[in-house]
Amino acid sequence: MEGELLRSGKRNLGSSAPRSFGQQPRSGGGDVAKNLVDKAVDSAVNNPIEAVAHWRGGKLRPLCVFDTQRMPYNDKMTADMSWHDIPTCKESGLDVHYLMLRGIFGPPGMPKEALDWYINFFRKVTQTATWKKYTDDNALKRAFLPNGPEFTKWLGETENLHKELMTQGGLIGVQKK
Repeated sequence: MEGELLRSGKRNLGSSAPRSFGQQPRSGGGDVAKNLVDKAVDSAVNNPIEAVAHWRGGKLRPLCVFDTQRMPYNDKMTADMSWHDIPTCKESGLDVHYLMLRGIFGPPGMPKEALDWYINFFRKVTQTATWKKYTDDNALKRAFLPNGPEFTKWLGETENLHKELMTQGGLIGVQKK
């Protein structure tokens, strides 16, 4: 399923791009990056960290990011570019955005005490220098949305986007009312 979700961004891109895109399933992000370097594909949607070694090596170049804002990381990844130098897709003329959920979930009915413990624990983790270095090094967006209205709203919006993308991609049928 992860590979399918990674390709959801490309499906979304296909609906606003000036040319059509095909899809060639791969086993994961490393395989995607290697196929791009080997010219087995013309373009790819990938997590930044899965392609950064090839970018640093001058074997590929990032074209745009799917977020609504540029990445905040200003340290140079190559001789002349940082993650922040990569434009958003919208800045590049493609009206598209997509963010993949990375989260930690508990079972339904988790006791409030346990939920509070995990929220406090992960809040502390996300404030450490180690976490900040990890997210910087891997070009990950820092967001801490504990269980609550903001997280529930974001999940609902994300679920609707995924339903739309998966329907457009033929992965799920149109649901009858």
